[in-house]
Amino acid sequence: MAYLTTSFWEGKEVLVTGHTGFKGMWLSIYLKNMGAKVFGISISGDDDEKILYRNAKNSKVFSDESFIDIRDGELTKKTISEINPEVVFHLAAQPLVRLSYQTPIETFQTNVIGTANVLDGVRLAPSASKVICVTSDKCYRNVEQVWGYRENDPLGGADPYSASKAAAEIISYSMWHSFLKEKNVSMATVRAGNVIGGGDYSSDRIMTDIVKSKENRQALDLRNPLATRPWQHVLEPIHAYTLIVEETLTSAPGSYSSFNVGPDASNIKTVNELVKEVTKYWNLIVHNNDNNKIKLHEAQLLSLDNTKVKSETSWRPKWDFEMTIKKTINWHERFLQTDDALSLCLEDMDNYFWEKKT
Repeated sequence: MAYLTTSFWEGKEVLVTGHTGFKGMWLSIYLKNMGAKVFGISISGDDDEKILYRNAKNSKVFSDESFIDIRDGELTKKTISEINPEVVFHLAAQPLVRLSYQTPIETFQTNVIGTANVLDGVRLAPSASKVICVTSDKCYRNVEQVWGYRENDPLGGADPYSASKAAAEIISYSMWHSFLKEKNVSMATVRAGNVIGGGDYSSDRIMTDIVKSKENRQALDLRNPLATRPWQHVLEPIHAYTLIVEETLTSAPGSYSSFNVGPDASNIKTVNELVKEVTKYWNLIVHNNDNNKIKLHEAQLLSLDNTKVKSETSWRPKWDFEMTIKKTINWHERFLQTDDALSLCLEDMDNYFWEKKT
């Protein structure tokens, strides 16, 4: 089902770091089906949470892949320079807030030093000309404001994860300004919202907890039911990443920018509202279980202003909150029946890009 092939991506050599992760796999499948030659770098593909990768890894999505730790600077530089990609999407990260409290140093090493190592590898890759560094909506100094953060708002982070993503933003600009600008490399950092969709089995995520609760017929424990987040389907930021490359980085060689890729205001909902929407499809037993553990700081109110990306690219959010939940639930229900993750991802892409109302 190679329906997305475009002349821009046909034959382009593209590197995706973190390719075995949830978002990395969706992006890699997407790029492959647009005709790109996709190369992957990740620390591992064998753990139980990477169901999407393990299910689809024999489908020839990747031209080649390397399993390395991006904290290893010399190996990372060597690997990237040997791949010598034209386009780099840097997604590899320690992606969890609560885990960052347990492993703060490893989180900083991976998300900050690892980012510097990847960009140092780009510096040594002669063909590299366009880079997307994926950070997070949590990179901002969150003061629990009711309006969405803009790209020029102060960076910060009360928890180690958020601070590491703010630092990754600073490192990205420094590496571009110091080394990549003179190579005429164009680069953008991108800050997406809370991404959900089929195939995400990562720990400490609400949709993962819901899916596991359903599959195991167990009660769902909610630790932060009133937290408000900008929920979006995984295809939304992936579409934005590629359009930023096509429409912004390509037209402005040697440029640097940052973009929020969040949903419109209608998708900004509490965890409780998300669970309520899920119960339209699944019966769940829910426990508000946020008082039985030591409380770790997590932002309560967080949203993004997406005006800039909509003004500078053709990207627009496509799936509203209700459709996002429906597609996610449908993917997991059908995966239990078919065990064919790749076909389900391709079908969602077909529906997303051709706006089929299924």
